[in-house]
Amino acid sequence: MDLEGLITAVYSAANISTVFTGHRFNGDDYSVDQYSRILDPTYRDLNPGFSHIAAANMLGRLNTPFIIDGNTNYPVWNIAVGRFEVYNQTAMTPAEAAQKFYAVDSYPFNDAAKGIFHVLSRLSWGNETFAYSNGTLADPSLNANQNSGEDYEYLLELNEASEIIGGEWLNYSANSHPDFLWFPNGKPAADTVTSFGLSYANVTMLLEKSAACSN
Repeated sequence: MDLEGLITAVYSAANISTVFTGHRFNGDDYSVDQYSRILDPTYRDLNPGFSHIAAANMLGRLNTPFIIDGNTNYPVWNIAVGRFEVYNQTAMTPAEAAQKFYAVDSYPFNDAAKGIFHVLSRLSWGNETFAYSNGTLADPSLNANQNSGEDYEYLLELNEASEIIGGEWLNYSANSHPDFLWFPNGKPAADTVTSFGLSYANVTMLLEKSAACSN
């Protein structure tokens, strides 16, 4: 049984408000500045500083997944993120970051930045449910073993209090990072039934029984 599909279907049909940040980039304008950063604000509005804070708090502190459009190009791929890892973070001065990554003497983007961290991190998510050509579902263990994700490289800008106030995507991540981020603001009402007869109460019951079996 495809529990993930049932949960997705009932959430999609329920009238739930969402928290949404960032705008979709429609792929209309790829012009860049002198540092090869795409200028369109909808391409750049999910800043790595914000993304880092969101992932660390949602997953690290609240243990709450969220959804991203996994890439900044034209198509939209909504992906449920379940894990955030920081592989490496290196402290440096703004001048050191400017020289290392932009070949200039002073940091060119944020005058309020008093410190910089160079960060390598990863967001991870599960693959879509596998199905055979005849429509039957594959062994669920195939999905459990097929986790995907993407590595990111970026700078975090810090103020004098060591608070994150911004950042810049680097190298490959400059053109491959989340386009927008969102999550549902709550759960469906307990008595929710979709137009095609799917009951949230029944889906919840199946999910609880499945979890009990796995334990």
